[in-house]
Amino acid sequence: MKTLEKAYAQLKKLPDPLIEEVIDFIGYLDAKNGDATLMKMQEKSLRTVWNNPEDDVWDSYESR
Repeated sequence: MKTLEKAYAQLKKLPDPLIEEVIDFIGYLDAKNGDATLMKMQEKSLRTVWNNPEDDVWDSYESR
């Protein structure tokens, strides 16, 4: 059985209110993945901003 078929089989067992929660969670995961993709796309262009001699002091900073 494929992964999507397994998920659908489990989903069919749930009452509607829980299915709504699953849908919301899927939306959250989709948005989270989109945020990670956006950050990855920006990484190259922002590298010069993040890595420069003026900001070297922050390289060893640890928040507490």
